[in-house]
Amino acid sequence: MKKHYTHRIGLSTYKTAQRTFYIAAVVSVFTFTTRAQILDGSFEDGFNGWTTTPGDFIIGINPYEPIGTDGYCSGDLGGGDIPGAVLSQTISNFSHGGTYRLDYDSAANAGTGVTTVWEVIISGDGQQITGQTLSQQSIGPLAGSFGFVHRQMTFDVSPSVQNITISFVDMTPNGGFQIDTALDQVAVTPVPEPVTVALLTLAGLALFWRRRN
Repeated sequence: MKKHYTHRIGLSTYKTAQRTFYIAAVVSVFTFTTRAQILDGSFEDGFNGWTTTPGDFIIGINPYEPIGTDGYCSGDLGGGDIPGAVLSQTISNFSHGGTYRLDYDSAANAGTGVTTVWEVIISGDGQQITGQTLSQQSIGPLAGSFGFVHRQMTFDVSPSVQNITISFVDMTPNGGFQIDTALDQVAVTPVPEPVTVALLTLAGLALFWRRRN
């Protein structure tokens, strides 16, 4: 009877260790996917965390006239007919290489049929990693999420890079007269490697199986 009781304790300890391993695996993957963060990417707190230049404004009024895809406000690049505006944010203490993805929503803030142009520049420790120039034609006055389009771009970061900077630069011709670029839901997230995805899948399946049994 004493040996049987000891065996049950050992089995319980083994199961607990298994669960701890699976949970640790899930937590490690979750931590990896949340490492890179943009502060106030939806501009609900003004330009908190952002570096601005003349021509950067907040548009949308809480709660009466929301503009954007998340909350009530969005950033406006090149407002006030001020050309060459730059809106940027640096993620400090990055210190982790790999592939990352920039997500954001954009809209042309103007009357119908006018086109805005902007450039996205991603830099690591002051050196440009990649860039992309985009344009978008206005389909009418902005209201709520109307007129916004989702954008994505991926980029690779060297393990030695400590800080990355995301910059949006106004490139609209003719000084951007009566046309701005609205931005919302700016986010940077890691793109998990295949081995990380496999680990997360196996850990999730294992937890599910252990709970059922």
